[in-house]
Amino acid sequence: MTPLRQQLRALLDADTPAPELLLQLVRDLDLAWRAGDSATHRFIDEALARMLVAGAPLFLAAYPRARERASATLQAAEQFIAEPSDENHAAFFRAATDSYPFGPGDGCFAVPELGSHGTPGAGCAGGVGSIAYLAPASESARLLAALRRELGPWLA
Repeated sequence: MTPLRQQLRALLDADTPAPELLLQLVRDLDLAWRAGDSATHRFIDEALARMLVAGAPLFLAAYPRARERASATLQAAEQFIAEPSDENHAAFFRAATDSYPFGPGDGCFAVPELGSHGTPGAGCAGGVGSIAYLAPASESARLLAALRRELGPWLA
């Protein structure tokens, strides 16, 4: 098991309140992206696709007007998870860009609690801050539970 996989698994297993844990997740993945190589980026890309799939019901419930654009991103994420190729990643990235802030595409994903655009750990790198926009803050516990259900078996 790679150190980043172990770190992500330990973080998701932590007994930390959901809002704080989600911020730590964004911070840790942002910093890992900045320091990482292509294998690290691919791992984070796949983790983000899985998080997007897990959080989609909460996002769509909170933002029903985004359903059409978000649905295309969700389909692209599912295809990338099923077959994590460069082509499928590019399609996922394009779809996520078109449905900003739903998914790690082009756009600023800095999480205000973590810093402004470009601040290390704020969520800009690799679009990891998109995790914070999957659900309203009031739904952070439900989002974290969904992330644990989706990522747990994959990280084992």
